[in-house]
Amino acid sequence: MGIIKTASGVVESYARAFSRSLYNNQITDVGARYVARILDECKGLTHLKMWGNSIGDEGAKAFAEALRNHTSLTNLRLTKNELDDEVAESLAEMLEVNQTLKHLWLIQNQITAKGIAQLADALRRNTGIVEIW
Repeated sequence: MGIIKTASGVVESYARAFSRSLYNNQITDVGARYVARILDECKGLTHLKMWGNSIGDEGAKAFAEALRNHTSLTNLRLTKNELDDEVAESLAEMLEVNQTLKHLWLIQNQITAKGIAQLADALRRNTGIVEIW
């Protein structure tokens, strides 16, 4: 419950901010799902740094779903979490429809060549993305 309360307070209190850093808080999938759920309220948010939070499949898939139609977030850092090829597939599906996201950082996760290939394939239909790390 503390994780959700922290994520809720931080993100909701800065709903109009352009950048939020929630890194190294170990919010896990529980907190990540909550942050993803309230992303729609953060209309001006352009940068979200979520690295080092032990986010796994469920939390990252929630982000992918939330970002399908999000129109302001341009920079998402999910570095150093617990993301794998299943997450890469969800992110690739999101990238096929979200043309707003410009920078997606996935460094230090468990994404293999299979996941990288899925992301690369999605880039063929995405004209907005500038970099995936």
